[in-house]
Amino acid sequence: GNGVARQLLQHLEAEAGRRGFTHMVLETGVRQPEAQALYRSVGYTTIAPFGPYGNSARRVYLGKSL
Repeated sequence: GNGVARQLLQHLEAEAGRRGFTHMVLETGVRQPEAQALYRSVGYTTIAPFGPYGNSARRVYLGKSL
């Protein structure tokens, strides 16, 4: 790729920080290894399940301190 996804993610994190947020959380699918690799490469780690999908075996839950 040409880094657009990484740039967009960095912009979103910076904006969240400017607005006073201290953490980012997200969920992605287990069949999206490229997305997981991107998030992990910028510091996201596995967190407890959250949201409407709950503890789904098809989801990966990630978070990062800003």
